Amino acid sequence: MKVIEDQMVKKIVIVGSGALATLYAIRFSDYFNVTRLGSWLEGISALNMKAILVESDSEVIAENIFATTNWLDSEKPDLVVWLTKGYKNSNALKEYLKLNWQIPILILQNGSGQKELFKSVLNADQNIYLGTTTQGAKLKGPGKVENTGNGNLILESNQFLKSFFQNTLPTIQFEEKIEKSILKKLAINAAINPTAAIFKVKNGEVVNGEAGMYLIKIAKEVFPYFLARGLFSEFSEYEDLLNKIAKATSENVNSMWADLDSGRGTEIDSILGVINKELKSDFLSEIIKQLTL
Repeated sequence: MKVIEDQMVKKIVIVGSGALATLYAIRFSDYFNVTRLGSWLEGISALNMKAILVESDSEVIAENIFATTNWLDSEKPDLVVWLTKGYKNSNALKEYLKLNWQIPILILQNGSGQKELFKSVLNADQNIYLGTTTQGAKLKGPGKVENTGNGNLILESNQFLKSFFQNTLPTIQFEEKIEKSILKKLAINAAINPTAAIFKVKNGEVVNGEAGMYLIKIAKEVFPYFLARGLFSEFSEYEDLLNKIAKATSENVNSMWADLDSGRGTEIDSILGVINKELKSDFLSEIIKQLTL
């Protein structure tokens, strides 16, 4: 990895302690001065020594990441990349407000409705941008993350983000209608994640047997939400998408199962909870209850 010393290099703060926050901290450290803000003390301590990204045939090591649990220790950056779990937003935003930063925030969380939440809490002049990723990642231990599936970082198309990320990661894409990509990921996560977590199976197994029947039951229950938003015109399109993603990410242990297995909170409220505020389904309510720690 490169050692960044140029004072003109842009600064990024990544908020989050999970697998994707660790992976992108390592990848971005080739291009930016990176600070990681997180709540997992053991992970933060490890990152200050070295961060390790396990690829299919090699390990990438970064020793130029500053990590801390104390927001006041961070220098004011040029961009905040928000990758913490949705259920941590309330506390994290309280810490952010103490800093009096008026700098752009890029939200890369699962689920929906974050931009509205952030705008309701932060100053009206705060620039908030959206993105999503198809990248797979799994924490292997403090400061160590595995790339479990190459994917793209998809960002809303605007001049600030295009300029900021120019000549950096080749996997970055820009979309005029980022909301559609976020909605598509929500549709995938709404069915695959809870099924995998409840049946304790990898993504490739959620389409088989009893798990497969449960997956379809969830998909049929949430389908009206996505139909109303024009993502699909018929259920077979949704079913085909779920089968395609399950096959493409067959070896993935998705984050909801990993969080549940580790006794951490899950993102179920940011995913199914958002959908069920509109649908008011008893079946979905039971799933949300089951997967809420």
